[in-house]
Amino acid sequence: MTDQTRHFELLAPNELITLPSRTGVQRLWWPAKGQETAIRTALEWDLTTYGDLGAPATDLLHIAAAAYLADLRTRRPATFGRKLAITVHVHDPKTWTGTAGETTADLLAWISGDEWTLHPVPIGKHTLTPDLAITAPHQSATSAMLLSGGLDSFCGAVDHLSTATTRVHVGHRDAATSVKHAQRSIGAWLTEQVPEFTWLRDELRPRDRKKENTTRTRSFLFMAMAIAAADGVNAPTVIVPENGYTSLNVPLVASRGGALSTKSTHPWTFHLVNQILTETGINVEVTNPYLSLTKGELLKQTLVTAPAGFLDTTKHTLSCAKLDSGRMKKALGGDPNINCGLCYACLVRRGSYDGAAVSDPTDYLVNRLKKPVLKAYRKRRHDDLWALELAEKRTITEDDLIASASWPPGYDLTAALDLVNRGRKELFGVPR
Repeated sequence: MTDQTRHFELLAPNELITLPSRTGVQRLWWPAKGQETAIRTALEWDLTTYGDLGAPATDLLHIAAAAYLADLRTRRPATFGRKLAITVHVHDPKTWTGTAGETTADLLAWISGDEWTLHPVPIGKHTLTPDLAITAPHQSATSAMLLSGGLDSFCGAVDHLSTATTRVHVGHRDAATSVKHAQRSIGAWLTEQVPEFTWLRDELRPRDRKKENTTRTRSFLFMAMAIAAADGVNAPTVIVPENGYTSLNVPLVASRGGALSTKSTHPWTFHLVNQILTETGINVEVTNPYLSLTKGELLKQTLVTAPAGFLDTTKHTLSCAKLDSGRMKKALGGDPNINCGLCYACLVRRGSYDGAAVSDPTDYLVNRLKKPVLKAYRKRRHDDLWALELAEKRTITEDDLIASASWPPGYDLTAALDLVNRGRKELFGVPR
């Protein structure tokens, strides 16, 4: 853990500051409509796009945004851990100075592997959103669901397609070409099935070039956006579709444990998020109905009621964790819009089609490459392939689960272990 703390301050549009800037604090102003600041977003500060939000849900999204911006603007050292502090201008600082603030800092530490400090301060005089009328296009929604462009979230949307008109889907408009392509492709297909399909995708990122690529706080930002969408129309539930094997994310080998294994949708993450919601009085619960399923089981379940064309459309979803397929020359098969097929996330994806007993329609980079280019590319994926080889030789126990993460009180580790073993069976069956 580095000793130097990086401090960021998130302010409302054109907010007047009465105190001088403190040394070393990077101040980030949320942009007013048509204004350019260090933050790139079309979301207005008051978040009326999401409906008639309460102050706590609005502040929660601002806090999540501040953490995400600080994360992307701070390079991670070789020691992995960083010390980050965020000052966020909120409606009621008292709400965030007690246990809610402590739980939020704990959540950020848990998902990022860093040490966080939250400083809530009152919002000063600032530029208000010109039209405070409720603009949300989903005012009859009874729930919100995350839809990222990945295979699991696409399965979740299709599995709930019969009730899609009572739900708002929430995504994050990413700068990556591959993410944009995936979202456009599945969005077009979903709209063909349900013309009234509602999918809010909002951009929120630093305007300048990011300094950190791991972006582990992005999952908190996603959830905060969906919570805002739900709170804005008094919907009681946020659905985060993710298969249980990926959510538990038990490290393949010990060297990939701790903060090196992402915890975006781990049960403990949901526990902390829901604890924050309770502590701040936000009447929304964040859930994952697929926590007991492997990726293959989720795909298989979705296929039971999916409309024609669903399986073929899954080829456009994005699972790849490395996203370097576009760096290779087109003549060799390079394409920024395809999954690589050899990173850990891609191997889990490939195993899911075998687990569902269906043919995988996905075009992977690894299937395009010829020797010796393929050999060089496999060398680039050495860490993932090596860890997979070692993991296949050892048995996972409940002690491994206990050592890998924190767990909610009373969590059924026996069932979790069975789930992990089913997921490993899908994974280990993938040709590599």
